[in-house]
Amino acid sequence: FQGRFKAILFEGRAAAWPITRYIHLNCVHVESLDFGKRTQKAEGLGLRTPDTETTRRRREALKSFRWSSYPCYAGWRPVPEWLTVNEVLAGERRSQLKAQRRAYRAYVESFAGELAEENPFAKALAGLLYGSREWIEQMRERLKGDRLEQKAARVLVKRPEWPQIKKAVEKLKGEQWAAFAERHGDWGRDLALYMGRRHGGMSLRALAEQAGMSSYHAVGQAVRRFSARLSKDPLCQQSVGDVLKCMFV
Repeated sequence: FQGRFKAILFEGRAAAWPITRYIHLNCVHVESLDFGKRTQKAEGLGLRTPDTETTRRRREALKSFRWSSYPCYAGWRPVPEWLTVNEVLAGERRSQLKAQRRAYRAYVESFAGELAEENPFAKALAGLLYGSREWIEQMRERLKGDRLEQKAARVLVKRPEWPQIKKAVEKLKGEQWAAFAERHGDWGRDLALYMGRRHGGMSLRALAEQAGMSSYHAVGQAVRRFSARLSKDPLCQQSVGDVLKCMFV
C-alpha cells in the first residue's frame, strides 16, 4: 500500500546476494533493535560495534519475523512450493547448496561493516538496472520506453554530446550557432549550455571549451540564469521540451 509497483532488473547471483540481503535486513533495521539509520552508519564506519546481546536479538528477529522468507534461505524453515531459493543460493551448483546456505547466512548476519548500510536499489541505474558496467551497457540496447514521458528511459540512453545538443538548438532556432550565440538578449546559447549541463552531464570547463567561451565561470552564470528563467517562462519550458524531443525521438 506504500506506492506503485516497481521492478529492478539485476544481473545474476552476484547482484542477487546484496539485493536479497538488503530486503531480509529490513526487519532488523529498526530503533527497537538499536539498528536505526544513525546506528547503521556508525557501525558501517567502524565507529561502533554491537555487543553480544544486541547481535543475538537481531538474529532472533531475523529468525522469527513472520513475513520474511529469510528463514527459508537460511534452512530454518521448509521452503514452500511457490518460493525458489536455489537460484540465489547456489545457481547451477546444486551439489554445493548446503555450503552456499552457510555462506549466505554468514553474509546476511554480518550486521556490522559497510555492506550492512548499503542500499543496492539506490545504486540501480535510473532505478531500473543493477549489475556490472558491461551488463548494463548490454541491457541499455534491449530496453525500450517513452523517452519524452519517462525520465528513466532518458537516463538509460547514452547522454547527448555537445554536437548533438548544438544541432538540436540550431534546429529549434532555425539558425546556425554563430548567428545567435553572441546576440544580445538571445538565450539560445544559454539553453544549449543548460542542456549540456543538465542532460549531457558535461563539466562547466568542457562546456566553455565547446562553446568557445572565455571561462567556466561564465558558463556557470549562464546555466543559473537560464534555470531561473526556466521556472517562470513557459516559452523556455517549451524550448527545453522541443530540444529533448529533437534529441531523443
